[in-house]
Formats: sequence, structure tokens, C-alpha cells
Amino acid sequence: MFLYVNDFGYADMVFVPRMELLATPTQTSNDIKWKDVITPEAARRRLELKFYKFAEIDWLPLENAVKKAETTQRPIHAVITWGPLVDESC
Repeated sequence: MFLYVNDFGYADMVFVPRMELLATPTQTSNDIKWKDVITPEAARRRLELKFYKFAEIDWLPLENAVKKAETTQRPIHAVITWGPLVDESC
């Protein structure tokens, strides 16, 4: 994992082989009275939409895109990628 550091008036990128966040809870999660509960998948999707603008795009296989374009009478915007869009190493 690479970590971007901006401190003391300069910026640098450093390699961090392992990073952990540890905390000691004052109460267990069973004691907490939650107002709202969502599934882990819904939580991941919300975070994905917040952090990655491209997640709002309706990515479709070409065959499905052609069918949808024909039914909606809208053009196809094709994008070719050679790697994952969520790669934050650069």
C-alpha cells in the first residue's frame, strides 16, 4: 500500500507494507441501539458512490448496451480500460 503524506509543508508518497487501525470499544455492538440498519453490501455501495464518481455509470456488456440503446433511442458511449478503475496506487 502506498500512503500519500502531506506534512511539514511538503508532500511525499511512501510505501507502507502493512497498516492497522486498532480501537478498544467502550461497549459492544450488541449494546448499541441502532436507528437504521443497512446490509454490508448497501454500505459498500454507498461508500463506492461517494468515493468513485465512475460508480454512477451503468456499466453494461456490449450486447446489453446495444439492446438498451435500441429501446431508449440513445447513443452508446464506449470505454475501453486496461485495468481496474478503483486502483488508487497512482
